[in-house]
Amino acid sequence: MIAFHAYLDQDGNTVSIVQVHPDSASMEFHMQVNAKHFATAFDWLDTSMSGQYFGPISDALAAELAKWDEAAMHLPVHAAGFTRTTVR
Repeated sequence: MIAFHAYLDQDGNTVSIVQVHPDSASMEFHMQVNAKHFATAFDWLDTSMSGQYFGPISDALAAELAKWDEAAMHLPVHAAGFTRTTVR
């Protein structure tokens, strides 16, 4: 995993999670390792709104993510952009 961030709204009722993985296998591993924790991790939230997944993912990861969010958006094609790994 390259990055993991959680953002809450002002009232602490809505959370957005941003994860950055180098590839589908990394996210699959993350989901497997944390599956038990994920089952209750967000019990304090009223609803789950949506998920967005960017970049190519395996069929196995797509099936796993569908368990958590049937309406998730998957955008597999990276059209442009860059990542800075250090700030000067």
